[in-house]
Amino acid sequence: MEIIFFDEIKSTHAYTLSLIEKKLKNPPFIVWAKTQSAGIGSRGNFWESFEGNLHLSICVERKQLPNDLPIASISIYFGMIIKEILASCGSKVWLKWPNDFYLNHLKIGGLMGSKKGENIVISTGINLALSSESYGTLDIKITPLELIEKIKETLVVLPSWKDIFSKYEIEFSQSKIFSSHLEGRAISLSSAQLCEDGSIIINGKRVHNLR
Repeated sequence: MEIIFFDEIKSTHAYTLSLIEKKLKNPPFIVWAKTQSAGIGSRGNFWESFEGNLHLSICVERKQLPNDLPIASISIYFGMIIKEILASCGSKVWLKWPNDFYLNHLKIGGLMGSKKGENIVISTGINLALSSESYGTLDIKITPLELIEKIKETLVVLPSWKDIFSKYEIEFSQSKIFSSHLEGRAISLSSAQLCEDGSIIINGKRVHNLR
């Protein structure tokens, strides 16, 4: 899998989408940057960038993903893949529904997913080394390149959604002391029920999240 590297870029996510839209690159490929000047977070928020942290976008074709994977849950799927990699290195990081990396009660990163035709783009930012106020950093020492190489190895043979979900189902209870932004409002997840496709039922309504 090709890795496209930049010392600095506005946004790996925006750049990856532009490569697809202009048909300049065929998946699979990875875009990685030391820093971003206009990193995109959830709901269009800005994600602050520091050198030494992970700023990464992965582009794959839909047909490369497991047949049982609900596209609306690609953030959970790839989030758990990265979480499992970090856990194998000794980290206690966990994935808050549906797309945030946490250590205890502090957010250290997140993911967002986009579908463009038959292409899927997953972008992630994780504070491996530095963080701004009110955020945390990873609890193990790993460089962006070391983590990217581990992710690249995992992408060769992707696990099924069933395998990923069985692990996430156990972890989901940690999300219940938090809230999530749904339809522009922060809603408590305390009563949320997790469904097999990665959606949740909350206040009698099923909510899918493609981020």
